[in-house]
Amino acid sequence: MLYHIFQEQRGLLNLPRVVYVKKSWTLRELHIRFFETVKDLMIRWLKDYKDDEASSRCRQDPKYKNPDTGEALTYDDFVRMDAEKQFASFFPNLTEDNWKETLSKRNFELEDMPY
Repeated sequence: MLYHIFQEQRGLLNLPRVVYVKKSWTLRELHIRFFETVKDLMIRWLKDYKDDEASSRCRQDPKYKNPDTGEALTYDDFVRMDAEKQFASFFPNLTEDNWKETLSKRNFELEDMPY
């Protein structure tokens, strides 16, 4: 899998990243592994909103929910969660049973699929 990072504010920054995957992984396992590689960006985005109520990392407000309470996800909640809860907060609708339907929508809301 190859993905790129593009940053518009400071000009073109195109950094290819290679992620090795195993064919034996389920879709959920693949997304969890990928999420682990970009989780730090999500943490910084939530921290920006905690500190400044805005972020230069994304033009949209984070609209994610705490999977335990259903309340808006905060930086403090997120850093206290285990990895499974963190993943569930960013991918509340993606399961092994519904992945084909979920990914075929093409028009995702940010809170349905963060990348």
